[in-house]
Amino acid sequence: MDERSIAPSSSYSYPSTEASFQVPLSQSADPTSSALSFKSLLEDPVNPTFPSYTPTRTEITPVALSPIPIVPSHDFQIYLHQIFHEYARYSKQKQASFHRYVERQTKRLSCNSGSSVHDSHARRNSLSTARGELKSESSYPSSNSDTITFNREELPPSTPSVVDKFPLSTIPSIYFQDDFNLDDPQTFDIASEHVDITQAGDAQHANRKLLLNNSMLQEKISWYLDIVELHLLHEIENASDSFPIIMENLKNLKKDEKTCLQDTHDFLENLNQITKARDEQREAISRQEQSCSQLHELIQSLSFLESLFTLSNQAHQSALDGHFLNAIDGIHSITSQLELKSKQESIDFSSLPAIIDLLEDQHSLYNTISQTVIQKFPEILIQDIRDFSSQKSPSDLLNIYLKKNKKLRANTDPLPLVTDFPPGFIKRLERFIDCLLLTDGLQSGLTIFKTSVFKELESLITQAFAKLNSLHRHTDRRSISTTSLSSLSNSASQSLADGSNESNFNADFYNMLTTIYFTSLEVLRRLGQQLKLLIDILSRKDQEQYHYSVALNDLMTISSELILQKITHINSAHFNASGSFSLQESLKLFTLHSLFYNELENLCGITQNNFMSIVMQELQKWFRNDQLKSTQRIALDYEREKWEAISVSQEVQRMASRIDQCPTNVSDDWIFFQESSLNDIKNSKEEGESALSDTCFLQNQSIHMVSASVRVLESVDQYGHLVYHFPRLSHDFYYGMIELLRTLNSRVYQLILGAGTVRSSGLTRVLGKHIALASQTVTLLQALSTSVFKFLSKNYGIKQTQELLSLENDFNLHHNQITEKFIALMREKSNFCCGQIITVNWVNEEPHDYMKDLIKNLVKLYKVLHRYSEPDCERVIPDVIKMFEDRLQLELTDLVQDPAKWIGIKKDLSFFYDSLSSKCGYVGSAEVLKKFERAIGQNASDKLTT
Repeated sequence: MDERSIAPSSSYSYPSTEASFQVPLSQSADPTSSALSFKSLLEDPVNPTFPSYTPTRTEITPVALSPIPIVPSHDFQIYLHQIFHEYARYSKQKQASFHRYVERQTKRLSCNSGSSVHDSHARRNSLSTARGELKSESSYPSSNSDTITFNREELPPSTPSVVDKFPLSTIPSIYFQDDFNLDDPQTFDIASEHVDITQAGDAQHANRKLLLNNSMLQEKISWYLDIVELHLLHEIENASDSFPIIMENLKNLKKDEKTCLQDTHDFLENLNQITKARDEQREAISRQEQSCSQLHELIQSLSFLESLFTLSNQAHQSALDGHFLNAIDGIHSITSQLELKSKQESIDFSSLPAIIDLLEDQHSLYNTISQTVIQKFPEILIQDIRDFSSQKSPSDLLNIYLKKNKKLRANTDPLPLVTDFPPGFIKRLERFIDCLLLTDGLQSGLTIFKTSVFKELESLITQAFAKLNSLHRHTDRRSISTTSLSSLSNSASQSLADGSNESNFNADFYNMLTTIYFTSLEVLRRLGQQLKLLIDILSRKDQEQYHYSVALNDLMTISSELILQKITHINSAHFNASGSFSLQESLKLFTLHSLFYNELENLCGITQNNFMSIVMQELQKWFRNDQLKSTQRIALDYEREKWEAISVSQEVQRMASRIDQCPTNVSDDWIFFQESSLNDIKNSKEEGESALSDTCFLQNQSIHMVSASVRVLESVDQYGHLVYHFPRLSHDFYYGMIELLRTLNSRVYQLILGAGTVRSSGLTRVLGKHIALASQTVTLLQALSTSVFKFLSKNYGIKQTQELLSLENDFNLHHNQITEKFIALMREKSNFCCGQIITVNWVNEEPHDYMKDLIKNLVKLYKVLHRYSEPDCERVIPDVIKMFEDRLQLELTDLVQDPAKWIGIKKDLSFFYDSLSSKCGYVGSAEVLKKFERAIGQNASDKLTT
């Protein structure tokens, strides 16, 4: 290193005199790093407005400030050239002094080489500290560090100087602030360091004047200025030492400049060659990149084509798996991707042979999926209808609907919720609708669905008839064809000879209708919910397709009309083909018709259909015929009646009670529809055997019954039950009951009073009990007439007609004739008994035989009437007793005149009245005996008078 580059000063950092110190506001800040501001250091803080200030005797004369002259650079260069040799010599001396200092330190350290490792570390650290105090560069930076820097290990150690003894930190920091101004009273107070004096008392101005005249304060400020001046001189000295080094460095810089220029020229030539080579390489790279880009695009195109074929395979697999929506999405994705890629790449991919084949394959697959979706769409709906309608058996559905219409007493399970769809059904249906919308097959799908519904309903009816046909294919009835129902209309020509077969057929037909009716109702319920679901989905999916869903609104109506059309044809054929069916079967069958139609009307709003009118016409027709048959059948039963009183079971009494209470409180047995189970029949038989009574209680009367009368009760009870459920039959029931009761009343009269029963039933003669039971039968018929008319009048507004009044008169006339019949029979008995009076031996002390026979016949009549007909007993016995009294009075009036016969007559009459009182419950007085006693007493009195 050049010796002239060594710094001559012990201070190796020279702050610029042109720079200002930035002093912080705090007292602890380093004032050496602050800007020095001496602008107003000696200005008068008391009178800052005066342009000048005259010091007193004790004050220091103010320092006159003058600007430092600006030396031109060329003059300064001449000065540097002049002192260059002197400065070089000075630098050699300082360098030699430094070397001597290093040698002394080295010798001293070698003498202590036996010290501990700790001392060795201490010496090493001491030397490092001494060397660390040197600066690596001069205070003025240079572009060539080799000429202006020096090795600090070659410099002598720094020694304390006067500057170090009086650092700038001893001066208060306020003197170095940018805004320092003694004109400010507050600044002056702080600078004076006598705040207690300046702020004491009220005359602050006077106190500050006092400080101005204080020589100590001025000496202190002067001292501060001296320190600052000392530091300025020291900095100037350091700066002057650097001037020769700067000149040397300047020469070196000029040499380096020439070298750098040559190197730069060479570098530029090399750079031009490199640039030319780089351009050539860039062109080659560009061509290579273009080739790579084209190759990459080709690879992408191949990948794109591969992805299209993958999508095609996936679409085929989705179609095979039944995921039609995924397949359609895949097909549309292939088309859209081809269009987008062709537009982006400006390449017509669709013209490639492989893509042409692919598109043709996808088009074929699309058509296949479209047709499959159109076929599958109604299938899932129909299958859902089948599953829903088969949840409950037809018999369970019948009971549920009977309970719903308050025709069944027993509790049943509720109907299946029509809104409960299988898991995933709605989602699957929506996917099918999406497929139909995408393939424009919605209209075709809905049309096929409507056709499938019609076929399902027809299949339901056809299968039910096929089952019925298989059960009765060996009967004499024409087979019910499952393919042509029209043949049923011509099957009314024959009826079954066997009643049990007819009953079985009616039961199977009833079961068939139950299956058709309630399965159809479940189908329609589910169909209605499906239509709501379809309309909701279509309205959400596509507003433009909403008119298709509106077309589904008439599907329920059309389906219900189809069912009614088929059922009407079937019922008409059955009514024509059926030989006969019982009243209970008719009640079940027509209740089934009515229940089905009411539910169908509530479900589909059917208002213009003749189904129910045809059914009611058939019901009226059957009802009239059955009433005629029932009248003839019961009349025949009375002709065959043996006229023996029967015990009345609890079931018969319940029938009588239902009829008796129907005007005021219709029995639950009429309201509710329920078939008797085997257990109910068994319990009824056991109850009938254990709880039998002699009479039947009806209209507050105890009536003795014969076998034919029980069948009358059964018919009236069943007719009343039927009329309660079908009010349209009320008029027919009214006139049919009048005809039935008139016929039976007439037949009873002919059989008993006309002795027709002797010929019809084989009785040897008509007895009193037969007449009493006939009277009870008429009473039963009269009570039935009263109850039925009150029932019809209250519930259906039937008014009393002349036929009913005539029937009531016939009943009263019949009762009078029965009373007269009993009296006539007893008159014959009395005539026979009284005919024996002429042969009586009045000497006998006991009652005579004529009187015993007379009492015997009367007591027998009383017992018969009291046993079989209490009302007749109350009517007939008093009249018979009166007739006996009249006849005895007539026969014995002349005989009592003979005193010898009077005693016997008196005994006979006393026996007569005593027997009446004890055996017949007679409570009257002995009128004939009293009359005879009065007559005899009068005769005795006349004799005494004479």
